[in-house]
Amino acid sequence: MKGILKSMMFLFFVAVSFACTENEPKLSSEKEILSFQINGIYGEIQKVGIHVPIGKRPGIYINLPVETDVSTLSTLAPIITVSDKATVSPASGAAQDFSDFAHVVPYLVMAEDGSLQEYYVHLALYSPPNAPETRGTKGIVTIVVDTGVGGYAHPSGTLLVYDNDSSKVTAYPNEGYAFEDWNVKKPSDLVPIFPMSNPYSFIPVDGMTLTAEFYPIPNGLTVTVQSENTNRGTVSGGGAVTAGQSIGIYATPAKGYQFEGWYLNGLNGQKISGSANDSYSPSGSCTLYAKFTLIPISMSGPATLCIGSSSTVFISNTTGATYQWDCSLNLSISGSGNSVLVTANSNGAGWVRIKLNGEEVSKHNVWVGAPSDLSILGSGMALAGGTVSFIAATGSPTSSTSFSWSISPTTGVTMYNPYNYSNNIYFSAAAANTTFTIQVTATGPCGGPITATYYIDIGKYSGEWK
Repeated sequence: MKGILKSMMFLFFVAVSFACTENEPKLSSEKEILSFQINGIYGEIQKVGIHVPIGKRPGIYINLPVETDVSTLSTLAPIITVSDKATVSPASGAAQDFSDFAHVVPYLVMAEDGSLQEYYVHLALYSPPNAPETRGTKGIVTIVVDTGVGGYAHPSGTLLVYDNDSSKVTAYPNEGYAFEDWNVKKPSDLVPIFPMSNPYSFIPVDGMTLTAEFYPIPNGLTVTVQSENTNRGTVSGGGAVTAGQSIGIYATPAKGYQFEGWYLNGLNGQKISGSANDSYSPSGSCTLYAKFTLIPISMSGPATLCIGSSSTVFISNTTGATYQWDCSLNLSISGSGNSVLVTANSNGAGWVRIKLNGEEVSKHNVWVGAPSDLSILGSGMALAGGTVSFIAATGSPTSSTSFSWSISPTTGVTMYNPYNYSNNIYFSAAAANTTFTIQVTATGPCGGPITATYYIDIGKYSGEWK
């Protein structure tokens, strides 16, 4: 058989190679088997591009009655019709050996233009259901309906049905797949049959199995890649892909950004990868979103500035991005790049920050002070002799003001600072009717020192800041 096919292909190629192509009409490329019958029984023919992908070999499934004389299977002569102006080898009416059920018989169709399409013929002996009038009374039988990869069937599973009733099953392909055929096997059959009708109607037989088979449609799925923000990064890859195969997805962050992950159908969806360059095998058409985040940048500079003074604020920039600087209203900046000169204009809390594409990347806080900001506010209480009292001073600005304390007279009074807080002290007097003063001196970053005094009269429960 292989020798006949090779000889036919050689003759065809020789004929084509010596044909004159100049001024000839366009030759037909049609090369389908339109019908295939043996002993008056027609086979089911798969269509290229419908039942099987282009480039694959379609099948022809023909089922002869189980009572067929098996001795004749080696000399069956199929009657074949093909597309107009096409030829088939072996020829229609030529005897072929179909006795080996484990193997298929190849047929080669050549179009007028010399293009070829090969078919595989599957032959099986089939025991058709009895005619309705010869069937017995209804009984319950068990059949199994299953599916291959790429779809599902309804109904499915292990089913109990009446053996005298016509049953029907329907196959439903998943996205990216197409229905191919049913693989039907009854206990009495030597080999399965492969009907291609969908839905498929049949008379059930106990122990019968039906499996819906599907095939992936070439490039039947679409993977779309999208950047969450094109200022942050760009994407490429994706496109049409066949179910069960993978396709490349690629993300490139812009300067100053880093890739965070690929997300399925939205940034709130499932994270499917943390690699910028990866491949993805979809279960259906989908959109993958690439997420990018800002690279953290550290800033350094003064914590405090006095009005009229200037200092430099720096960033540690290894990203290659160009950042935009701005500041609070009480500051001004000059310069660009990785450092700017900051000048304090009015007192109060201030800040300097950098942005990229309008997004804040990092901020540095600066307190602007003036001599007039420094003040001392105090609180305290005077108690009876022998008890512990507490006194505190609050400077402005508290975070950058230092305090020193003194007490007079020192006789009979103890002052101490158990918690090492510079803005408060504890004291005790040995006896009542003792009068003394506590003095605190405050020094701020932009003013001072200034002094305040707290007068205490132990026993009169009085105290006063002056």
